[in-house]
Amino acid sequence: MTHRENCTPEVEKQLNLFGTKPGMKVLELGPYTDIYFKKKFVHEREMKYTSIDRFQCNGEGCYIGLMEALPFPANSFDVVFACHAFEHTERPVDTIREAHRVLRPGGLLLFITPPHGEHHIIKADHDHINVATEI
Repeated sequence: MTHRENCTPEVEKQLNLFGTKPGMKVLELGPYTDIYFKKKFVHEREMKYTSIDRFQCNGEGCYIGLMEALPFPANSFDVVFACHAFEHTERPVDTIREAHRVLRPGGLLLFITPPHGEHHIIKADHDHINVATEI
C-alpha cells in the first residue's frame, strides 16, 4: 500500500464530513508525480484539482514551488491538504500560514503525517524533517 492509499480513509472521512460539491477547488501540497488523489478528486468528486511540489510536476494543474510560499492568491481553494508531505518542510509554521492564506473562509485544511517513527522518518527519505524537533 502506498503512502497515498494509506491516507485515503482519513481523507475520505474528512471530505464527507466537510461536504464537498462538484466544482469545488482543491489544492494538494507536495504530491511529487503521484496522480492518485487527482483521480480521486477529479473523477470521483468532480472537483477542480491543483497541486504543488518543489521538485517536479505531472500534468495539467501542477505547479513547481514551495509549500512555504504558495504562488496562489488568498482565498483560492475550498480544500487544502497534504498527505505525507508536511514532514518535508523545513518551515512548518510558514507552511501552515500559507495553507491558511489560500484557503477560503470556512474551507477544509487537512494535514496527514505519518505517526512518529513510521518509515523511520529521518532515514526513509533524504528530505524528511522531524517536525517534533525545535526549529
